[in-house]
Amino acid sequence: MRRQVVAGLDIGTHSIKMVVAQRNEEGALEVLGLAEESSAGVRKGAVVNIEEVTKRILSLKNRVENTSSEKIDEVIVNIGGSHIFVTPSH
Repeated sequence: MRRQVVAGLDIGTHSIKMVVAQRNEEGALEVLGLAEESSAGVRKGAVVNIEEVTKRILSLKNRVENTSSEKIDEVIVNIGGSHIFVTPSH
């Protein structure tokens, strides 16, 4: 069975978090590495300084890659805020 490794990134107003995990034989996710940094460049859930956010994300990526021994090429990103909305459509 092929290893299923996934990375997640949460960009928040107070902190930015990254995790990398793999699916085990039972189908559950096993955390391989995680890191958190205080947020900079994000205000009320909106990115206001892309350069600062980019620095924080790259720092997290390097830390998580080192602790997990996994190279991260893709991530699933979560960002929230009052400016995000859904428009139902058919």
